[in-house]
Amino acid sequence: MKKIFSFYIAVIFVFLSCKDENVLRKSELVSTQACEDYLLIENILLDIDENIEQAFRDNGISKGYPNYTLKNFNYSFPQDTLDTLIVDFGNSNILHPNPGGKLRKGKIISEFTGKYHDSLSIINISFDNYQVNNYLVEGEIVIINNGKNIQGNSVYLISSNNMSVSNNSRGKIDWQVNISKEWINGEETFFNKNDDGFILNGTSSGNSTNNNNFSSTIMSPLIIEYNCLYGCLVTSGEVKLTPDGYEDRIIDYGNEGCDCNVVIITNSETYPKIILN
Repeated sequence: MKKIFSFYIAVIFVFLSCKDENVLRKSELVSTQACEDYLLIENILLDIDENIEQAFRDNGISKGYPNYTLKNFNYSFPQDTLDTLIVDFGNSNILHPNPGGKLRKGKIISEFTGKYHDSLSIINISFDNYQVNNYLVEGEIVIINNGKNIQGNSVYLISSNNMSVSNNSRGKIDWQVNISKEWINGEETFFNKNDDGFILNGTSSGNSTNNNNFSSTIMSPLIIEYNCLYGCLVTSGEVKLTPDGYEDRIIDYGNEGCDCNVVIITNSETYPKIILN
C-alpha cells in the first residue's frame, strides 16, 4: 500500500513540475524583454549621434547648454592628427528641453579626422561618466562619413565597440551594432534641421538585462525624422529580433508620427509598447 501511495505521489509531483515548466516556457515565449532593451539602447545611440552631429553643425561653438570644448580644432581637411570635440553636460543631472528633453550629465568625447559632414571623415566617440535619463553609457562608437552614394545622398557607417547602457534597477544591456545611415531629406538646407530625414539599415547583436543574447536585422528601413527630436526619432520601419533559443520577434514602428509607440509581434500575438525616451 505504501508503494502504491508513493507511486501516485511521484506521478502528481511530475505532473505539477511539467505544468509549471510549461507555464514558464509560455511566459518566456511571449517575453518582450530583449525587444524593450533593444529599443532603449537604439534610442540612446541615435540620440548620441544627433548630439555629436549638432556639435559639429555649431562648429564647436557653445550656445549655452551643453558646453563644447575643442582641442587642436582645425578647419582644414584631411588632418594629420586627431582633433577632439567634447560635449559636456556637466556633473549634475540637468533636464533641458534641447536636445531632446532628456536628463543628462557627463561628457561625450569625439576624436576625429574631419568634421561630421566632411566626406571620408572618421569620428571615434567615447564617454566620461555620460548618463542619459540615469542610464550610464559606456564603450565606443565609430561614425564614418562614407561619402555620397549613386543617388547623391551622404551615407554614414555607424558601429559600436563594447557599448553598454546600465542602471541599478534595470541592469545592463550590451550591444554591438553595424548600421548605415543615409541622408535622404534636407541635406541641401543644411541650417534647417527640422526637414532632415534619414534611413537606417543594418544588423546588431547584444545581451539583454535578463542575460540572454539576441541578434537583430532591420527588415524594412527605419525612417528617422529630425522634426521628432522631442519624441522618438524613428517614425517607421521594422526590425526582426531573435533572442537565443526563442522564435523571432518583429518590432513594428508604425507608419508615421513621433509618438514613440511601437508594436512587438511574436508567436502571432501583438504587444503594444512605448519606447522609453
